[in-house]
Amino acid sequence: MENREQGSISAFVVCLLFGLTALVGLVFDGGRVVTEYADISDIAENASRIGCQQISGIRVGTPYVDKTRAAMEISNFLNSHGMHGEVRVFGGGASVTIQKVVSMKLLSLIGIRNRTITITRSANVVSG
Repeated sequence: MENREQGSISAFVVCLLFGLTALVGLVFDGGRVVTEYADISDIAENASRIGCQQISGIRVGTPYVDKTRAAMEISNFLNSHGMHGEVRVFGGGASVTIQKVVSMKLLSLIGIRNRTITITRSANVVSG
């Protein structure tokens, strides 16, 4: 008497392990991506606020954001956090865009290697 189902449990175990690896990878690497997103968002937001604090001309009655000083302070702040990004300073505020690639640890086992996070945060000067 032949057993035709020999080895079918092995295929089931392989599929189950693949599914569990994907699930654990989503939880672990997904958590890392969310954490990086929050950290980068905080840095970009604080950098844009620092740029808006570089106000000149208050005593003469014509306040404006000193673009050169604001860009320099934003760059210094980003460098102090090991980041770099695109800085845009305009008359009433500043905008900072940071891009970071997060490598996947467990999801790389199923072919997902990297996730790119791009965040733009802006701040505007408000009088009052």
